[in-house]
Amino acid sequence: MKIVILADHRWNSGAKTYTISATLSFLKIYELLKSRLKDLEIKLYVTTFNGNNGVDYHEVDFNELYKLYKEGKIKEILELAIEQNYNDKSRKIGLDDLLTGLSSSDFKFISSAGFGIFDRNITKENLDRILSEKGNFVVMVHSDLDGNLLINLWNIINRNELKNIREETKRKIYNLLEKRIHKGYLDDEDQKELINLAKYLFFEDNEEARELREKYRWLVEAIEKELHILDRLKYGIVMFPTDIVRDSNERYAEKVTGSKFRRAIVLDEPMFMISLWKNYRYEIKAYKDYYVDSYKEDKRTKLIYNGRIHPEKGINDVIKLYEDLLKEGKDVMLIIITPDMREGSEEYEKLKEIISKYKRGEVHIYSEQMGNSLYVYPLHLIGFLEAMGELKNTVYINAAYIESYGLATLEALIFGKLPIIHRKISALQELEKRGILSSELSFKTYEDLYNLVKEVIGKIESGSFDVNKYINEEKRKELIESADPEKVAEIYAEIIYNYIRENYNNLENQKAQEDNVNS
Repeated sequence: MKIVILADHRWNSGAKTYTISATLSFLKIYELLKSRLKDLEIKLYVTTFNGNNGVDYHEVDFNELYKLYKEGKIKEILELAIEQNYNDKSRKIGLDDLLTGLSSSDFKFISSAGFGIFDRNITKENLDRILSEKGNFVVMVHSDLDGNLLINLWNIINRNELKNIREETKRKIYNLLEKRIHKGYLDDEDQKELINLAKYLFFEDNEEARELREKYRWLVEAIEKELHILDRLKYGIVMFPTDIVRDSNERYAEKVTGSKFRRAIVLDEPMFMISLWKNYRYEIKAYKDYYVDSYKEDKRTKLIYNGRIHPEKGINDVIKLYEDLLKEGKDVMLIIITPDMREGSEEYEKLKEIISKYKRGEVHIYSEQMGNSLYVYPLHLIGFLEAMGELKNTVYINAAYIESYGLATLEALIFGKLPIIHRKISALQELEKRGILSSELSFKTYEDLYNLVKEVIGKIESGSFDVNKYINEEKRKELIESADPEKVAEIYAEIIYNYIRENYNNLENQKAQEDNVNS
C-alpha cells in the first residue's frame, strides 16, 4: 500500500509551516497504519523554488526521517525541514518522476491547493493525473480563494503599472475590499461581482484586459489553473482549518465550477511548535531566560507583528499605527518577526525615518534576511514568546486583510499567553467564536485599530491591564490538544484508512487472514 505526501515548501509562510507540521504528523501516521496496511510505504515529495524563478522537485527519504522520529530527534527533523527543505535526506527528481509517483499511489496527501499554481511545468493535464476521478486524495485549502483573488487585483492596481485601467474598475476593486474588511468575508453577491470582474479583466477582449494579460500573464495562468484545481477537488477529500473558510470556498467553488465539494472536512491544523514545546522544555527555558533578561528593564509597551512584509498582511497599517502612536507622544517598542524584511527595503527605511523624526520609540527586527531569524530556530521563538508573555507589557497584533488560519497568532497565544489584537476577518472570526480569541480585542478599520491599541497601551501604563481577561485558558488548552501533530495524526490516519477500506474490497479479508496466520 503506497501513500504519497506532496509538501509545498515554496513560500516561507504559514503554508510552509503547515506542510512541515503535516509531515511530522505523517511520521506518527506511519506508526499507526503500518500494522493495519500490508506493505505500507510512504513517499514524501517536496517542491521548492530555484534560483532561476522555476520550481524544483525532490524525493525525501521518508525512512530516514522515521528513524530520527523513533529516536525522539524531533528538533533534528524540523531543522532539516526549515533550514534546508530536507536537502540532506533527499534527491532531486524530474517532473515525470513526480507525476509517476503521485499518479501510481494508492492515496495522496497534498498540503496545499496551490501546489500546481505558479509552476509553469505543471499543466492542466498533469493536474488531471494527480487529482484523478478515483478521489484517492486529500488536498488542504488554507485560505479564502476569493480573498486571494481580490488581494491580487488590489495589489495590481496599487502598483499603478496599468495605464489603461479605468477608474470604475479601480472603484469596484476598492469597494469589494472595503466590504470584505467590514464583513470579514465576501457574501454571495460580492463573490459574483468579483468573479465577473476577474472574467472581464483576465479573459475578455478590451484594452484593460489586453494590458493586464501582457504585464501579468503569470497571474492569469495561475488563476486559470487554480480554477481547474477547484473543479478537480470535487472528486477527493478537501480539508479546511475553519468552518468559515470552508463555507467561503464552497460557495466560491460552486460559482466558478458549478459544483460543491463532495467531501469537506474541518480540522485544526497541526503545529510542529507544540511538539518542540513538549519535548525540549529545558532548552526552551534557557532561551526564555535570555530574552527575559534582555527585555525586562525596558518598561515600555511592546507591540509584536509576526508575518511576511506584504500589504495583505497589514504591515503598512502596523507601520502607520506605530508612527501615529509616536506622534501622539507614546514611547512604545515595535518588534517585527518576519522571514523577509531586509535592510534598505521600503518598510525598513520608513521605520528608520519614523524613529529619527520623533526621537522616541524603538524597533527590533528578527528576520531571515537580516541573519537573526527566530523562525529558523523555533526553540528561540518559543522561548521569546514565553518571555514576552512573562513581562506582562506586550500585545500581539494581527492586522492582516486575509488570513488562512493564523498559525503565528495561535503560537503567540499558546506559548506566550499574549493578548491578541486582531482584524475581524473570516478565519480569525471563527477563532473568536470558539472562544480562542477575545472579541474585545478585535477591529475592522485602521481607526478601530488605532483607538484599540491606544486604549490598551493606556491600561498597561496605568497598571490596570489584566491579561487574563483576554485569555480563555480552557480554550487555549483545548487548542493545544487539538493542534498537537500526534493528535492530528490520529484523525488523518482514520481518514486515509477509511478511504482505503471502502475502496479496496479485499483489505479486511487480507487483514483477517494475516491475523489468523499470526495466531
